[in-house]
Amino acid sequence: QTLNAKPETRKLRRKRQSKKQKVKRVKRVKSDEMWRWQGAATYGFFMLCEGFLIVKSDIPPWFIWGHYMAFHTYSFRPFMVNEFKGIEKLDSFLWSSGQEVIEFYEMDGYSIENDMLVLIGYALLLQLIFGLILHFVHKGRR
Repeated sequence: QTLNAKPETRKLRRKRQSKKQKVKRVKRVKSDEMWRWQGAATYGFFMLCEGFLIVKSDIPPWFIWGHYMAFHTYSFRPFMVNEFKGIEKLDSFLWSSGQEVIEFYEMDGYSIENDMLVLIGYALLLQLIFGLILHFVHKGRR
């Protein structure tokens, strides 16, 4: 039997090994990469709804929840108010003062302190969520 059996060529071995490697790669893409893409898509959606690219009044009613849920909203508003509130004259053909910029982006009437409290609450909530995930899901394996 050993005389009649053909030895496996290197080419056939490589083909079999490459098929096994391809299957492993597909599994990894499905688990790891999809979470990254989902995170990037969520982050991008929140950036759209923060109030810079689309003003709050222009956001469709079925997407307004994204404006209130995005932490970008609560960090962008204090930034805009802090930068433009005291400016009385701008070198711009669109706006003549900083107050007009704030009114255009519909950011007048908000409290910086409240937005900072929301951001602190966001940070604490995310720390709690990821701490619970690490405690219950991650079992010390790498």
